[in-house]
Amino acid sequence: MSTTTQLHSKPAGQLRRRWRRTPCLSSQQLDRAVFLDFESFRDGPPLFCGMLIDGQFKQVVFEVGLAKAAAEKGLAVCERRPHLLQIVEQAEREDRLIVGFSTKECTDLYEVTGQQLGERYLNALSLSKKWRKKFHPSAHKAVLRRRERLRRRGKYVNGLGNRLTDFASLIACKPPRDYGRLCEAQRIRHVIGQLERRGTYDALTRVAKAKWTKALKHNEFDVRALTELCRQIVTDFG
Repeated sequence: MSTTTQLHSKPAGQLRRRWRRTPCLSSQQLDRAVFLDFESFRDGPPLFCGMLIDGQFKQVVFEVGLAKAAAEKGLAVCERRPHLLQIVEQAEREDRLIVGFSTKECTDLYEVTGQQLGERYLNALSLSKKWRKKFHPSAHKAVLRRRERLRRRGKYVNGLGNRLTDFASLIACKPPRDYGRLCEAQRIRHVIGQLERRGTYDALTRVAKAKWTKALKHNEFDVRALTELCRQIVTDFG
């Protein structure tokens, strides 16, 4: 039985106390985990994914409208449900955790495959908040104060201060200069639109080609930063 299963089988009070001392993740689980990041339009299924397993990173495209762009980068184009179901089944068969930064990847996997991951899935955002509170208390308090100030002014805070890049900055993990925190969907939509109108990847504008490259770099950074963040959390909690 994995450490995760053991923790979640305990009474709620014991579970909360254990969480304060150590993350729900061991170094052995981390070495074998599947790190996932999906790129999609709002409330839509994954268009492509980045995955790191056993130290190997790869990207797979699901959206047929991106097939020609994928071929240009040497990326596989797969049917969404069979490929994601394969990931879930491999994790079950080999007793691996699936790690995503928030609940989004877990929700997407369920909506596409119909498979409930339960304790097989680790939400790194929840873990990261506990880590920041313990090991970076000043940064944690600053985020709470900022969010509270905005709430009092009637502002929508959403993920303010709790995005992957916010936590990655605490371990000196910097995104690419052209990371584009809130423009991934726009980039992908632009590429799909140009491919529909122009027909071939070679016919795309330099801007469209650059947007595709940046979208892939953004996704790769998210997967690798998620991995490094989890490693740091495990190291710090000891």
